[in-house]
Amino acid sequence: MPEESRPAAPQVGSWPFASLNPAEIGIPAARVLQHQGAFIDGMLGNMATWFKRRQDSMEVTLRAVSAACAARDMGELMAAYREWLTRQHDCIIADIAEARDETLRWAEFGQKAVAMLSPSLDGTSSANETAAQGPRTRASG
Repeated sequence: MPEESRPAAPQVGSWPFASLNPAEIGIPAARVLQHQGAFIDGMLGNMATWFKRRQDSMEVTLRAVSAACAARDMGELMAAYREWLTRQHDCIIADIAEARDETLRWAEFGQKAVAMLSPSLDGTSSANETAAQGPRTRASG
């Protein structure tokens, strides 16, 4: 790419929080670490439940395959398939519900992080007070 057509490199510090020192705006490092720890704990819990569902799914699949192989008639085969399909459906629904809940937690985490690093939206309270209020909603914010 010719030099004259390359986009300009971003300037260090051009993003508002690029060189931000939390202590300079009154945010204790312990609070930042507390939020980060809670976020990581939540992710670890979600990973554990996701892997547990995968393990349960594999067990159901193996039981269904065994039952299908041992089926003496079409009714037994369909019963094994019905159990497998029902459990797979339940697992998918649980994954969707957990993804929804996790998305909401990430949004709340992001709101708290921005509130800790940003001045108040209305200009009347400090960043720490805004963070303490929690996420804003349409009804309350």
